[in-house]
Amino acid sequence: MEGERPTIEGLLSRWLNLKDRQVRAILYILVLGLAGMWIVQFDRFLGAGRMRQGPAGTLVTGPAAGPADPVASDLRSQETLLAQDLERVLSAVAGAGEVRVQVTLASGPERVPALESRQGTRTIEEQDADGGRRRTTDQNQETRPVMAGAGGGSEPWVQETRGAEVAGVLVVAEGARSARVRYELQRAVEVALGIPPNRVVVMPMGGDRTGGGSR
Repeated sequence: MEGERPTIEGLLSRWLNLKDRQVRAILYILVLGLAGMWIVQFDRFLGAGRMRQGPAGTLVTGPAAGPADPVASDLRSQETLLAQDLERVLSAVAGAGEVRVQVTLASGPERVPALESRQGTRTIEEQDADGGRRRTTDQNQETRPVMAGAGGGSEPWVQETRGAEVAGVLVVAEGARSARVRYELQRAVEVALGIPPNRVVVMPMGGDRTGGGSR
């Protein structure tokens, strides 16, 4: 009929000069091939999902989100808090202007438990076949934390809490172009944290934010 849209079977039959039965066989093979490819891709997708959600001990491919290291996380939090405190204090120094601080800690705060020592002595006497006697004395010492009970439980008694060890401090300030301001900022950091001068670096802030700098 005029205006009738050609079918795939008709096009294949016309172009390849094939019979209807041969055309249907080719179409059947193509459909099976496409279905097989789709099944393989879908199985790979499900397999990847199962590997990511597998139990502990299974091989997981690709980056996996896991719990952060609590020690490292606590150290970063301490660094951030110290930097914020220093920024607030150093911004109050005359001529400092805007201040940015970066603190690097070598270690975080440390709780030192109280220890108790127990020493014991044991004496052993032995008699040999000839009637002789031999005495052996053994001494042993045991050291363990002192435990304190609270609410039905027990935990080590903290004798001392040591502050964090500061590895270095970087201060970037608008007014640091002035030698006087730079010196005062460095001294303030040394006194506030109790660290030597070689662990503090003070630098001027980039850009002409101070109108040419202080003199």
